[in-house]
Amino acid sequence: MNEEFSESKPGRAAGITRFHAKFQRYRNLFLRYWWVPLLTIPLAVAVQYWRIQSAPPQFFSVGQMIVNIKLNTQSGAIGSLYSEELGNFLGTQAALMQGQTVLNRARDRVAAENQGLAPRSVKVDVSVLPKTTIFILHAAGAEPQYTQKFLQACMEEYIILKKEMAAHTSDTTIAGITEQIQKLEPELNRVDEQIAAFLSTNDLALLEESAGKNSFLTILYQRLAESQSQYDLLQSMSLDQNLLIEQQRQPALLRSGAAGDVSAGGNVLVNAGLGDQSGLNIGNSIGMEYLSSKQQILLLKADKDRLAEYLKPQHPRLVALDETTARMNRLLAIYRDQSIEQLDARKSALELQIKNLQNQTRQLGRENLELSGKRMEYERIKARGQRIQSLYDQLLTSLQSLDVNKQLGP
Repeated sequence: MNEEFSESKPGRAAGITRFHAKFQRYRNLFLRYWWVPLLTIPLAVAVQYWRIQSAPPQFFSVGQMIVNIKLNTQSGAIGSLYSEELGNFLGTQAALMQGQTVLNRARDRVAAENQGLAPRSVKVDVSVLPKTTIFILHAAGAEPQYTQKFLQACMEEYIILKKEMAAHTSDTTIAGITEQIQKLEPELNRVDEQIAAFLSTNDLALLEESAGKNSFLTILYQRLAESQSQYDLLQSMSLDQNLLIEQQRQPALLRSGAAGDVSAGGNVLVNAGLGDQSGLNIGNSIGMEYLSSKQQILLLKADKDRLAEYLKPQHPRLVALDETTARMNRLLAIYRDQSIEQLDARKSALELQIKNLQNQTRQLGRENLELSGKRMEYERIKARGQRIQSLYDQLLTSLQSLDVNKQLGP
């Protein structure tokens, strides 16, 4: 650290020495040639004074222009069909005002409107009043009237140029929109032809009813599941079990009989066309008689066992009980055979009902699938037509708005 500090001292001393050497040299030169600036400065001032006095007079004309962006008189995207680029707005307008196109047109305009004025060279500068869109135009020329008229012509030609630019932009946009409209018209006609061809081979009302068929098909599937469940239950139960269930259902059947309702088994019979409510009530009564006969036989056996404890087998009361029991057994066999036949008839009715529902669900499923496909095709064509029509209408509205926007310049 001490070595670096000691090394920097000779370098600083050498710099000071060089500065003093240069100062002494320039001082010696000034003391030797002091008379040169004393002579050249007055000479230069005199030359410049002569140039100013001999130069032709310059006349200045000042004009102001306020340039606003076009007022948005529409709503939505259509209203902004023509707008300025805001980031470089001021610089762009200033460049246009003093551009060669505007200057050439202004020179031609002054020459056409003022035959007696000789063209002169005019310099135009444009500046912007701070924090505004007010442009200040300065024109400098040798002839006052020509300078003033030239500046006025520059402002007028700038306005005309802006209108031409807006009109050119609008015309280009109109041409593009018109081309798109011409392309969309055949598409609209083609969609209309597709819809007409589709409706000529399909019933629109039938297609609209396909949604209702879906609900009906759901109901059929529910009925099929209920019928299949009841059939499986009948297959797994014995005669006595089935009759006991029917005996439990009997009060509910009696309560709903006035309204025409029956049990699930009765519904199956009615739907299958193999029975009605009266036939079902008759079958239920036979089954109830069968169960009642079994109960009576059990009661007779209990009475016989009770009397056999103190009566002989040949006693008339025991003999009468045996005869009654035998008669009840024969009657029980008849009721049993009839109940079995009725149970088989119910199973057969359920089988027919299941087959009928299966056929209906298959047929309606195919029809519904076909109708759903056609309805989806129709909706797809119609949606495509609506999209094209919406775009077509939007382009027409834009085209009409462009004609108005062309007249609404800044």
